Amino acid sequence: MSAPQVSNSPVMQHPVLYGPQGGLDNTNTVFKNPPQQAPMRSSTTNSQNISRARSPSPAPIPSSTPAALPSRNPSPPTQPRAPPSPSANSSVAPPITLNKHSTHSTPLTSSTTSAPKKASKRRSLSIPASAVAQSLDRDLLTKEAFKYDPEFERAAQTWIEHVTKEPLPTGVSLPAALKDGSVLCKLLNAIRPNTVRKIHVGVKLAAFHRENIQNYFIGCRTLGMNVTSLFDENDLYENKNFNIVLINIQALAALVTKLFPTLPKMDIPRPNDCLSVAFKDGTSSKSKFEVTPEQQEQLTDLTAWTNSHLVECGLSGITDVTRELQSGVELIFLLERLTGQSLGIYSAEPETAWNKMQNIALVLKFVIEQSGMHPSELCSCTDLYIGKPQAIIKLLTTLRDKFDMACTLSKLPSAQRRPYIISEVVSTEQRYVTQLQRIEEGLITPAKSCAPQMMTKEELSGIFGNIDQIMVRHAAILRQLQQGYPPGDPQALLRIDTIVEVFTGMLPWTKHAYSSYILNYDNSIAITNTLKKNTSWQALLKRFEEAYGMDISSFLVAPVQRLPRYLLLLRELVSCTPKTDPEYQILQDLWTKSQAILQAVNESKRAVDNANKLLQIAKSITGDCEPFVSRNQHFIKEGFLEIADADDDMESSYFFLLADRLILTIYNSEAKNFDYREAFMLKDIELVEERDSEEDDYSVALSMAEFEMELLATNKAQRDSWFTAIDSAVEEAKKG
Repeated sequence: MSAPQVSNSPVMQHPVLYGPQGGLDNTNTVFKNPPQQAPMRSSTTNSQNISRARSPSPAPIPSSTPAALPSRNPSPPTQPRAPPSPSANSSVAPPITLNKHSTHSTPLTSSTTSAPKKASKRRSLSIPASAVAQSLDRDLLTKEAFKYDPEFERAAQTWIEHVTKEPLPTGVSLPAALKDGSVLCKLLNAIRPNTVRKIHVGVKLAAFHRENIQNYFIGCRTLGMNVTSLFDENDLYENKNFNIVLINIQALAALVTKLFPTLPKMDIPRPNDCLSVAFKDGTSSKSKFEVTPEQQEQLTDLTAWTNSHLVECGLSGITDVTRELQSGVELIFLLERLTGQSLGIYSAEPETAWNKMQNIALVLKFVIEQSGMHPSELCSCTDLYIGKPQAIIKLLTTLRDKFDMACTLSKLPSAQRRPYIISEVVSTEQRYVTQLQRIEEGLITPAKSCAPQMMTKEELSGIFGNIDQIMVRHAAILRQLQQGYPPGDPQALLRIDTIVEVFTGMLPWTKHAYSSYILNYDNSIAITNTLKKNTSWQALLKRFEEAYGMDISSFLVAPVQRLPRYLLLLRELVSCTPKTDPEYQILQDLWTKSQAILQAVNESKRAVDNANKLLQIAKSITGDCEPFVSRNQHFIKEGFLEIADADDDMESSYFFLLADRLILTIYNSEAKNFDYREAFMLKDIELVEERDSEEDDYSVALSMAEFEMELLATNKAQRDSWFTAIDSAVEEAKKG
C-alpha cells in the first residue's frame, strides 16, 4: 500500500469504542445520535488520510492455518494463500451503541500532531476462565469446555443408577436421558417414596416433560434443598447449561448423604484446582498431579509411541506428554499422520490458553466423530490442558488402539493381520452407513414431510446435497460386504475377493459423487446459517443433535472423512500381503487408483474446513451481525486484543479477522458466546501500523477515514502475528 496523502482534517474517535465527540465522558449516558460531521466510517477512501508513513510489511505468518492432509511423510503446515477479495455486494451492519461510553484520554490524534499518545494506564488482558473452546454453544464437546468434566458426568450417572436401581438407556447421552424429567422424579421417589406423586412417562408432549422438571424442583425443595441449588428449566430441557444440572445433582447427593446415610453416596471427582494457575500466562509450567509408578510406565511407553510418529511428521520429539501436548498442535499432527485426514483449521502457533483449548477441542471432536465414542467416555479439554495424567493416558491410548493400525497389527500373528483389516473394513462401513441413515431418517424425511412450511425443496437439497445417493450406494456396498464376510465365519476373512470386487466397483463413481458432495458443502453450511431463525427447523435439529450427542456438522462431514479411511485400510492390506502373493499386485493397483481419486477430491476439502470454521463463528456471535458466510469468504485469524483507552464495556474484546472484514465482539462469560459490536471493512482501513512503548506495550494501530483504533497485544509475538495478518488481508481486500 502506498503512503497516504497529508491532510489537515482531525481524526475522530469511534463513538462505539470511546464515547461521543471523543472527549471525556463519565455521565454513563447512551450515545444514540453520533455527530453528523463524524460518521462511523466511510465506504470509500477520501482525502482525510493519515499523515504517518506505514511500516514495511513482512511476509504473512497468520497464526491460524488450514490443516493440509498429510502425505506419508507430511511436513509442518505451510502458510495459507492470501485470502481472495470480498464479494462485490459485501457490506457492514450499522454500528451498535453501548450502554456506557466513558473514555480515559483526549482524542487520539490529528494530522498536525506527532504519533498519538499511548494510554497512560493499560488494563491487563485476561482470558475468561469459563471461556468456550471454539465458541460453539450447541456442541456437547466444546460447550463450556473449560468446565465440562466427563468424570463428573459419569459419577452423576452412576449415582442415579445406584439409587434408582435402574440402568439408564444405553447409547443415549446423559442430558438426553434426563431431558423429560421422569428419571429425576423417579430418583426423588427412590430417595423418599411419594415425593413426586405424578410422573409423566413415555409421553412426547413438551408440556408434560416440563411439568416433570417442575415437579422435580418442588420435590428438591421438599427435601430441604436451597433454591439457589436448583437449575433453570431450560438448562436441562434445552440443554443450555448441563453443567448447572450436574451441580444440582451433586447438591442433591450431598443432601441425601446427610438425610439418608444408608443410601448410596456419590463419588465426586476431585476438582481441577490448578486451572487458574494455568491461565495466568497461558502455559502450565509443571504438572501438579502425582503420578503413580504404573502411570509413569504407561506415560513412558506412550511418549515413545508418540515420538515415533511426530518424527515422521518432521517434528522434534517430546519428553513430557503431561506438559508438551498442551498446545494441541502435536496431537493434531499425530492424528493427521495416523488417519491421513485433515482435522480442519487450527492455530499452528497458539498464543493464548484460548487458542490452545480450541486446538484440543478440535482433536477431541475428531476422535469422537471417528470412533463413535461419547464425550463422557473420553476426557475433557481442561484435563488435557492442565496435563492430568489420567486424561493424557486415556487419550493417547485411544489414539494408539483405535487409529494406529500398524501398531495394532504388529501385535497380531501374521496370519491374523489381513482378516483383522477386512473385519475393520466391514465394521467401519456399518458405522458409516448408520450415520447416513440417521441423517435420512432423523432430518431429511421429517423435513420433506413438512415442506414447504419448514423449508423449500431447494433449501433441503442445498443442505444435504447428494448425500441420499451416497447412502444408497454404500448401503449396497455394506450388503455386499456382509454377504462376502458373514458374521461368525472366520474362514471367509481369509479371502480378499469381495474386497477387490467392492473397491473395483466403487472407483468409477466415487470421484464424481464425493466431489459433488464436497463442492456443495460450503453452500450447505451457508444455508444452515440462514435458517437460524427458522423455529421449526431448529426444533427438529435440536432433537436430532440431543439424541445422538453430536451436532449436524459432525454428521455432514462423515462423507468427507470416509475416503481417507478407505485409503488407510487399503494401504495396510497391501503391507500385510507378501509381494510374492498373486493378490499383491491387484491390491497395489487398487490402492494407487484410490490414492489418485482421494487427491482429486481432497482439493475440495480445504473449502469444507473453511466453511465449517465460518459456521462455527456465525453460531457463536449474537446480535445484529450481518451475515458473512459465503463462498467468497475466508477465515484468517481470531483472538483477544484489548482496545487502548476504550470503555470498560470493551474489556473482553475478541476479534475475528475474515477476508473482507474485522469483526469486533465482546466475550460474554455468562451466556458463553460473543456479543457483536462492530464490523470494520478492510477496504476502508487506510493504514496498518506497528507500535511499541517503553512500558512493554505492543499494539497495532488501524487508521480509517474518520477515526483510529489501537489494538493492544499481550506480547511482541502476538502483536507481530496480528499486524502481519491484518496488513496482508487489507492489501488483498483493496485489490478487489
